[in-house]
Amino acid sequence: MTTADKPTVLIVGAGLCGLMLGTLLERIDVPYVIFERTSTIKSLGSAISVGCPVLALFQQLGIYEELVSVGFRTGYSQYIVSRPALYDLLLKQIPAHKVLLKKRILTILEEDDRATIQAADNTVYEGDLLVGADGAYSAVRQRLYEKLKVKGLLPKVDDEELPFNCTCLVGQTEPLDIEEFPILKNSFSQFLIVRGIDIPYMMCDETRHLQTSVKVGDKYLTVGDFYDRTPQELVSKVMLEEKVFETWYHGRTVLLGDGW
Repeated sequence: MTTADKPTVLIVGAGLCGLMLGTLLERIDVPYVIFERTSTIKSLGSAISVGCPVLALFQQLGIYEELVSVGFRTGYSQYIVSRPALYDLLLKQIPAHKVLLKKRILTILEEDDRATIQAADNTVYEGDLLVGADGAYSAVRQRLYEKLKVKGLLPKVDDEELPFNCTCLVGQTEPLDIEEFPILKNSFSQFLIVRGIDIPYMMCDETRHLQTSVKVGDKYLTVGDFYDRTPQELVSKVMLEEKVFETWYHGRTVLLGDGW
């Protein structure tokens, strides 16, 4: 396939899914551009488990050793990886000029086997395929569904509100002193759980008192003790939506990750 024969892919959203797709397209020399609505790219989140199928993908991409170097093995061919570290690893695979910031997509159009998008700054981009990898409240999905609804092609279930009944605060502390936290000297990793409470919009101040199972001396630490060891800019609130849409593609548009 020559470069002229390869499709141009427009990827909306520079999260993990958008960056992984960009990395794959980069490896096979397929033209693409990633559009991100924010003005800066922030590596947020806690940790993610990477198992056998995905590890094989990282091997094929030639970045398996880099993944292992930033992760912790927790079982047979499985690693726990910091989401920011995984994000940074994927971002390194994408040439800087292929990630466009401050591009909030307002409209999408399909004509003559081409997909066209217009951003809030009135810039227009055209490609062969449009991928909505822009999260649970995907602008691409909303624009696509609006058009399908007018044509009577949108299933009723896809027109319902996006429900969620769980809100989480995620982040990572600064590196902890192993003398202060002797639990870190163990040769094995631990996954500790703190039972949540029923607060409609859970925030740091409302959960500081929750006791954890981490003990320093004769005192059990609270969640607040870990908040105090976490840079404020690395704490983010996440609503855990509970829905998978039936319609994940139509025409030249495809939804990916949380966008679907």
